[in-house]
Amino acid sequence: RAMQGVIACAIAHNVGLILMLSWLPTYFASTYGLDVTNAAAVSAPPWICSFVVANLSGVVADGLVERGFEAGAVRRGFQLVGSVGPSLCLLKIALGQKTAEEATFWFAAALGLAGCSLVGFNAAPQDMARRYAPVVYGTFNAIGNLAGSLAVWLAGFALQANPTTGFQQIFFVAVLIYWLGAAAFLGSYRGEREFA
Repeated sequence: RAMQGVIACAIAHNVGLILMLSWLPTYFASTYGLDVTNAAAVSAPPWICSFVVANLSGVVADGLVERGFEAGAVRRGFQLVGSVGPSLCLLKIALGQKTAEEATFWFAAALGLAGCSLVGFNAAPQDMARRYAPVVYGTFNAIGNLAGSLAVWLAGFALQANPTTGFQQIFFVAVLIYWLGAAAFLGSYRGEREFA
């Protein structure tokens, strides 16, 4: 049951992450009329934010576990931030931003908060299966990436069908998927050994 929650969370995380990775420059170009160079420039800060927050999250999570907090509770807490945080930022973006700078701020917040997932569901295999942790990780990572890739493909159809509000629809769907993944993970993951 915990594995199903981890897989659902991996799907949700990768849908949001890969959509942003793939469509961020296009979003800035089509929404704010930026050329490719400027669209790429405003697309970079969110990824820097993700790197910084992910590393800080790891340090904080390790400190909490060393102080005696249960690993499962630490992972659930960070995953709550790593799922709900980006979803709220994408919701804010879907509701519209006046400037590219505002949108950059919210994307940076979304990707930064998503970095908390690295000590959430992404670290779950070491709790679930010491010996088979790589197999567990590879399984949910492959499924999550397939879902993320499918989301990029479907987003292209949504944008073709509705160029004016396509991104808004895509972000609303990503918000819903983030919440479903968080609910599945938080409802099933306890940080207990599932496999050898």
